Amino acid sequence: MTRRMLYLPALIVAAMLLACAVALLALSEIAEATSPSKNGRIAYVSYGGNNSGIYTINPDGGGKSKVTEGSSPSYSSNGKRIAYIVGGGNDTEIYINNVGGGGKTPVTNNNRDDFTPSYSPDGKKIAYIGYTGLEGDDRPLDAIIYTIKVGGGKSQVTNTKYCASEPSWGSRQ
Repeated sequence: MTRRMLYLPALIVAAMLLACAVALLALSEIAEATSPSKNGRIAYVSYGGNNSGIYTINPDGGGKSKVTEGSSPSYSSNGKRIAYIVGGGNDTEIYINNVGGGGKTPVTNNNRDDFTPSYSPDGKKIAYIGYTGLEGDDRPLDAIIYTIKVGGGKSQVTNTKYCASEPSWGSRQ
């Protein structure tokens, strides 16, 4: 009988801990982040209702600042600009913006969805995924890696169907 009496309080404590964890997750802000740049700030996307958008913040949690609307941020190598995506209309395009806000400039402008921009280490190019074909088409959806010079000039890197996702540049040693 003593053993049964110990199970009940343990069960109650476990249920309370589970309820607290669920409440904490429900109230927390959903975000995705990118590594700190040379300016030391972390860029992230907040999906917090009216506060959605790309923000930067210091690693200690101070100095939160909204940069722009969009998602999938990637810092330039000098930490002064962020590449990101904006969806709307019929497709998703890549833009760059000053970290302090302003200077929104389109990088891509086409009839396909472009995703996951990644700045090259020298900051002169951006690698990204271009999706061709649309869900519901008779054609398959192709995922192709491209690079584009920040000022224009696109190059196709891969040409296989269903092959690519989330490109990331490495540094040369």
